Amino acid sequence: MRTALFTALFGTVLAWGVGTRFLDLSLEDVGLCILAAQIAGLLALLFTLRAEKNPLIRRYLMNRSLKTWGVFLTLYFGTILWIAPVMRNLHNWLWLTAPLMLTDGFCILIFGPIQDRWVRHDQRRAAIRALKS
Repeated sequence: MRTALFTALFGTVLAWGVGTRFLDLSLEDVGLCILAAQIAGLLALLFTLRAEKNPLIRRYLMNRSLKTWGVFLTLYFGTILWIAPVMRNLHNWLWLTAPLMLTDGFCILIFGPIQDRWVRHDQRRAAIRALKS
């Protein structure tokens, strides 16, 4: 938890610095990029983990780890490009990709409780099915 928080704070400071000093972006633009990275990271994590539970998706689309990473990264970067128009510039994208990835420590902190809740829900459903059988 501390590592995710430290990395997220470091990435935020780095993104603000690179965005405002080197890329001449406004604070609002950099803030939107950071927000987009958080939304993208959380959505990509949640969708990828839920999609792996679907037998058809797991069999045809995500049957290798490289394909799973491809789906995850497509969702991640696609969402960032959709939400933050500033990132559609290749120069900005190259400079801000690593700092924005570091800021995803915040979405990892949020993801943990969501994943725990999903696991509890799935375990309850399995226990109810076992009792009915």
